[in-house]
Amino acid sequence: MVYNEYIALNNPNEAAALCKQYGIDCNPEDPAEVSDALEIVVIDNGEQGLRDVMGLHPDKGVLMDLFPAPKQHLNFSGENRESCTNCAYAQMFIKSREYPLGTMYNATGDSSASSSAAISTQTGVMLQQNTIFVMALLVITAIYVFKK
Repeated sequence: MVYNEYIALNNPNEAAALCKQYGIDCNPEDPAEVSDALEIVVIDNGEQGLRDVMGLHPDKGVLMDLFPAPKQHLNFSGENRESCTNCAYAQMFIKSREYPLGTMYNATGDSSASSSAAISTQTGVMLQQNTIFVMALLVITAIYVFKK
């Protein structure tokens, strides 16, 4: 069941009155007509219409307890973020600022030169071993082809 149908069935008089405020006439004794009118209110008036319609929801109290409205976070520009460091949104933003785009990091997340040099040395050794293996494989293949 869609929210507008549920509201029309459980709160028809208030729903019809809301539709009337938005200039839509409907019969409160016909749930299908009220449901369609509520849908038109939402489509024509966007978020404000949806807020007004959801204000009529019979289980509004339960829904608000389960899904509280999020706090607004206006400090995502990076200034004065210390005032809001406990919330998850701010923590996510602060973490994203620690790793600016274009910075190279190794597998541990460390961008220092010493750890990068150690990993670079390990990568160089593996690359050298792979090159020797491929060259040996080419020599063996060449000997096998020219031997026949």
